[in-house]
Formats: sequence, C-alpha cells, structure tokens
Amino acid sequence: MVPDILVAFLFFQLPILLQSDWLFAACSFFQSACPDYAFTGDGISDILRQRSMPVKHERDRVQLENVILSSFRTVEAVVGEPGKEHRFRAILMSRGLDFNELVGFPGTRRKRLGDAIYALQSLRDATSAHGVRRRSHPVSWLEAMQAQHLAESVFHTALWQECCRVGRLGGGDEELRYLLRLMYPFRKSDDWTERSFETLGNLSPIQASRQPGGLKMLENLPMGL
Repeated sequence: MVPDILVAFLFFQLPILLQSDWLFAACSFFQSACPDYAFTGDGISDILRQRSMPVKHERDRVQLENVILSSFRTVEAVVGEPGKEHRFRAILMSRGLDFNELVGFPGTRRKRLGDAIYALQSLRDATSAHGVRRRSHPVSWLEAMQAQHLAESVFHTALWQECCRVGRLGGGDEELRYLLRLMYPFRKSDDWTERSFETLGNLSPIQASRQPGGLKMLENLPMGL
C-alpha cells in the first residue's frame, strides 16, 4: 500500500508535471526505464551483495541496456546533454540540482552528482547502437540499478524544485488543505493551513503554496504547529 504522504505529494506535483514539456518527457523516459526491472527493496540488497552477478541471458543483456539508455534520456530531458563542466554546473543549478552532491548506494564508492551523470553519459555511449566505444562485456546489474536510481533522483528532485519555483497550479482551497495536511502530517494544529504567518508574508500556507517560492518558505514553518 502506498503511504498517504506519497500520494499527496504525487497529486500536489501532478499539475506541474502535466503542463511542463521537459518534465513530462523526463517522466515518460523514466517509465521506459522501468518496465522490465524496477530495482527496489530486497532486489537492491541482493545486487549490492552480489555485484559481480553475471548477466546470463541475451534477453537480460538487452533489457539492462534499455535501462541505461532510458535512464540517460530521463536525465537528458532535465539537464540536456552534459558538456563542459562550468556550463553543466550552471544548467544543474538552474534545475535546483547540485553538481557536488554525493550520490550512490551505501557501501559503494559515492560520486558527485555531476560526475555520476558524466559516467552515465559514457556508459550510454558505450552501450548504444551508435556508440564508438562499445564494450565487449555487457552492462552489469549494478550499473543498471545505479543508472535507474540516478535518473529517478534527478527527475524527482527537478520536479519538486520546479513546483517550489512556480507554485501550485490550480486546485481549490479544500483540495490544497487536504494535500498539505497529508504532506506535512507532523503539524498537528487543525487550522495551520488557514492561519496567516509573518514568515509567509502574512499569507496562509494554502495561499503561499500557490505563490512562486512559497513552498520553500512553507517548509521552514515551525514543526509543532
């Protein structure tokens, strides 16, 4: 069962996703990265314990290559084809992403986000049909899992940052009241979504959530409201 808080965040972000060409494209590519393998739960632990697990069948090899290609397309839809580092840093920043943020699974060598994307770009080149550095050995389970989770992280972070930048599009007060209460369940006061706060520019959380930058201010409200 999907927790209420995740459902609420999903529905809160959905209008932005549907009205943004680049976010919708990223979502579509990420969906294409997951139909054969969605690396979650025990599957992650199994692969981390057996990092050299061989890819035995041709079908698996092709499907893992699809994970790599679709994962890169997800990232590319958000930040474009990575180029020179100084320009790439600026593009990442414009999407609310940090080049220097460390990413990776526990127990693996962590990389900066920007370096992980460059590595995925190289892996894409080496596994794609037009790649000039095609590898003799297949994509590993670990490489595919890392690519899929990198794509998921880039997509979800960029989506939330865009929601924060733009503000919630559409929706009545009752809808936003319901979603905000589920998104921030640790705030116990029944009327916190309707009260005006000085830190929100004397707006209520419902009103602030519709304003550009309002969600960032909303996250800084005291915990015990």
